[in-house]
Amino acid sequence: MKKFKQAFNKKSNKDTQLQIPPTPPKAQPAPAMQSSPPRLQPQPYHHIPLGGGGIIALKPSSNPAQSTTYVGTTGTLDTVGVFFEISNTQCFAAHIEAYTTHSSSAERHYSLNFESASKLRLEVIARLDKTVSGRCSKRMRDTLVMTCTRLSGQEARASEVVSKAVRGWLDAGLSGGGRVAVAGIGFVGGWPGAGHVVFEREPGEGWTAVECDAGEREWSFGVLENEVEGSEETW
Repeated sequence: MKKFKQAFNKKSNKDTQLQIPPTPPKAQPAPAMQSSPPRLQPQPYHHIPLGGGGIIALKPSSNPAQSTTYVGTTGTLDTVGVFFEISNTQCFAAHIEAYTTHSSSAERHYSLNFESASKLRLEVIARLDKTVSGRCSKRMRDTLVMTCTRLSGQEARASEVVSKAVRGWLDAGLSGGGRVAVAGIGFVGGWPGAGHVVFEREPGEGWTAVECDAGEREWSFGVLENEVEGSEETW
């Protein structure tokens, strides 16, 4: 009788376990859709010349020659193209040429040592502070576009120092990292929220450069490099 009860209890437990439905797996949330900015189609744009730049006011017009909805630049080899939105009616755009000179020569140099790199960084920040009043906003940082053809990944070239100085200036007081410069010969930015395009080579057919009145040569500047006899070390 005892063996029968034990056998019955085992069978009863087994039946009970079989009656318990398996726990359904938790539903995984669908991945968020990543919206990419629209890619601009070839069209007239206001061209920022080498060394030019500043705050540009939005002036939409049916006449492309009078409209500044699209802004850009080309030829960013040892130089840096910069664009970011400030508001629905203003943006900042520049073609920054930074370099060093020696007291014995007016020749421009784009390779830097530690001291000249620090001087250039401070100069870029000071010019941005003077040109763009007020605090940096998330919109300015998130819409940043920077291009340069020669990027070494180290602060041994003026273009690298400029791009990192711009990014650091925009990141100040904001959480998260900003965008870095991308390899390209130029860009066109459309705003507000119209996206941008980066040129890997000279713009093709349909991109028409329109003269732009944007701070002639205000963003072409250099610092004097201290010459140390017998030393050509760069940083």
